[in-house]
Amino acid sequence: MSLLTINEQIERYAQLQQAMSKAQAKYVTTAGPVFTAMYKEANTLVKEMHQAFKNYKKEVNEDLERRRKDLAQEQYALENRLFNDRFRTLLSLTEQLSEMKVGLHEERQAFSDVINSINRQLGEFTHIWGSYIEKCAIDSAQETLVKDFDVLSFASKVKKTIRSEEKPKLQHIEIDFLAANDTTVFMVEAKSTLRQDTFRQVINNLTRLDFFFPEYKNHQKQPIVAYLAEEEGVADMLFKSGVWLMQPKVAQENEGKIEFDLLIAS
Repeated sequence: MSLLTINEQIERYAQLQQAMSKAQAKYVTTAGPVFTAMYKEANTLVKEMHQAFKNYKKEVNEDLERRRKDLAQEQYALENRLFNDRFRTLLSLTEQLSEMKVGLHEERQAFSDVINSINRQLGEFTHIWGSYIEKCAIDSAQETLVKDFDVLSFASKVKKTIRSEEKPKLQHIEIDFLAANDTTVFMVEAKSTLRQDTFRQVINNLTRLDFFFPEYKNHQKQPIVAYLAEEEGVADMLFKSGVWLMQPKVAQENEGKIEFDLLIAS
């Protein structure tokens, strides 16, 4: 039964109520069967309307439950779609991140290879450059010492390892250039750059010279350091300690090598 039909029954019931009220007022003059028929019709209408309301309420509740289920299914489907979309997006981002990590690792490896190659080439160049500076310094030192100090013997790249009763462990010394005359032994070190450890090296070799070369025990010892550049203050510290310095000449006469001047400490 529809709401419109129920509404029509309500209007009919109202009309019957009015008619029954009028008939009740005139009951004494109105035939009993007419009133009775009207009462029965009204009672029937009330029962039908009550049943109609129950049916309508049931239909409404069923419709609401159906709509709720449909809405729940739609919401579930929507959430499922959103979850799947997010999962696919996350999977795609994970794959992209993995590819980026692989690419970054390859770039780092390539960069590391380049740095290693540069360091290797730099090391080779530094060794070649150091050897060249050492040769030029030794040539200049030999020429100066022979000319100005009557050096009679000299040797370059001196290396010596010995063991004695006093010092049972192996003792080792390396000197770039060693020269001597009748009274003095000259110990020459060549450095492209003077650093703090140069001073320690020179003093250490100087104090051990008699141990390794007892033939020069009665000679005076004169250390000499040739260099191109320095850490601030190192050359001055060496010079004040009595070390002679060899510096590149201001005017180079030979383009094939670097020539050095000897600076003697007083």
